[in-house]
Amino acid sequence: MSTKTLRGIVRNQTIVLTDGSPEISDGTEVLITRTSDSSTNLGRYAFCSIVGMIVGVAIGAVTVILLVTFSQIHTPWSPGGGGVSGNLPAASSTPVAASPFDMGPRLHQDGRKSTWHPQRMSLGDSGFVADVGPVVYEGDQKPDYYSIDVEKPDGGVLQVYFQRDLRIDEVPEGFVNKPIAEIVSYEAPTRKVSFTIGTQRFEYTLPK
Repeated sequence: MSTKTLRGIVRNQTIVLTDGSPEISDGTEVLITRTSDSSTNLGRYAFCSIVGMIVGVAIGAVTVILLVTFSQIHTPWSPGGGGVSGNLPAASSTPVAASPFDMGPRLHQDGRKSTWHPQRMSLGDSGFVADVGPVVYEGDQKPDYYSIDVEKPDGGVLQVYFQRDLRIDEVPEGFVNKPIAEIVSYEAPTRKVSFTIGTQRFEYTLPK
């Protein structure tokens, strides 16, 4: 029995000879080299790539949905901002009272002794009093600044509710000797106190 060695490839389960078309008689032994079809492999690679992309996009979409849902559930509340309505603090039905104290900048120099020479006037039957007068530092002969305030006795101590200090050059000449009745006025119905010092006017409403 004769033997011939032929070469070929397998395509779609069919043997295709690659070295011509020699005559093959019955009983001829052939050697077939099995190789992969590049076009078939390329198709398989493209199919796997598409499937991988679809799976990746699906996983990414699910991740984004979960992150958005989690952030909405746990968004902290801030005034005027977003957030879940269930996290909003309950509104208070009790209004916050305004502070009754009205204090301006102090002109007194720390570490220096001084003496205030005030005039005092009672403000109706409110229990409050108004004080006005110059302040003189120890060793000085002339007033260093002018001070006004509104006070009320509280357990033997005068509690200051309103206060302003004015530089001495803000006070008209000779004003330090002006009677308090010409400086301070009080309206009992509105509980408003007014201080008129030259062209300046200071007002304060007594707390109830």
